[in-house]
Amino acid sequence: MLTVVLYNGDSGQQLAEVGVHPGSVGHRRCGVSFNPSDDRRVTLLKGLSAGLMQAIADEMLALDPGDADGKRCMATAMTHLEAAQMFAVKGLFAKPAPG
Repeated sequence: MLTVVLYNGDSGQQLAEVGVHPGSVGHRRCGVSFNPSDDRRVTLLKGLSAGLMQAIADEMLALDPGDADGKRCMATAMTHLEAAQMFAVKGLFAKPAPG
């Protein structure tokens, strides 16, 4: 299991701890287990993204069942985070344009 912990920089107080296990939304949607090159940068980007995605998913479950607007916003945030993580990883391996 991957655990992402957030600390307050000023006080050093732990603000949150999010567990990302293989069956979790964050783990699945960020493809944490797919890193054929075993690149530490990929591990970092996917791990942090998965932690944030899992935190959003957890908060979405805690919303009032009738809060359709709140759930839509959370789902949209998760979609954009998934895209951002994919583009960040893609950027690690992009080749410069010829010329």
